[in-house]
Amino acid sequence: MGVRVLRLVEEEFQLESPRLRRELERLCAGADPYVVRMWREALSEADGIERAPHSDPLVFPYVPISPEAFGVFLSARSRVLDLGCLAGFGLYDFSRRRQALGRPVPRLFGVDVDRPSLALGQALGASWAATGQLTFQLATGEALPHASGSFDFVIARSVLQYLRIQPALEELARVTRPGGLVLLQVHGPGYYLHQIARHVHLPLQAAYYGRALASGALLAVSGVQPRHRWFSEAAITAGRLVASCRDLGLSPLWTNRHPARPLTLFRKR
Repeated sequence: MGVRVLRLVEEEFQLESPRLRRELERLCAGADPYVVRMWREALSEADGIERAPHSDPLVFPYVPISPEAFGVFLSARSRVLDLGCLAGFGLYDFSRRRQALGRPVPRLFGVDVDRPSLALGQALGASWAATGQLTFQLATGEALPHASGSFDFVIARSVLQYLRIQPALEELARVTRPGGLVLLQVHGPGYYLHQIARHVHLPLQAAYYGRALASGALLAVSGVQPRHRWFSEAAITAGRLVASCRDLGLSPLWTNRHPARPLTLFRKR
């Protein structure tokens, strides 16, 4: 099935966001530098400003597919969950792109374990989300505080490799309604091999990425994820992800086929 990739161009939509930018700069003191950088890049995307050359080209669009292209028509009453949302920069990007296309923005839920990031997201949300449209919650991916089948669309980008993968997948599948969509991005072995090569002159850094690669190899061969905290992060092959999701009633629909960070869309049966 063809996928409409949502690219934001200046001719389609241009958002003036001085208030939100001012709020970000006012609140960002002491915040996670990565979170602040992602928010700045999200605002540049929304305003049609070219991002810095070192920016990650895979981050935006945060949702690079149209749910409607797969038969999920989101309304203002629909519910979207972003697991590992940090401060909600991805939900902001998703919302603004839908507005640019004249599509309704659903209710948005961001879940994370980082309190400061959630607080930053909540404070910024007052400047861009409608009343009652945006909710942030402190929770782990292995124990989501939501009823079964309560979401039309679930997003988990670059977070599964830091969790107990199987329990987290079970929770994501549980909270997705039948016919709903799940968008997952993981760090595959290629990601960690690239990081090891980049940090070969820094043995401790290289060893950090090597641990995740070793943990992922064990997971790929045996289906068992090590429990020791030193090996809690695990590389996930696209094949292992698809097999695990199929067992949970999630059927693959689309992938970006990226060798290091595959992004795959599933439908809940």
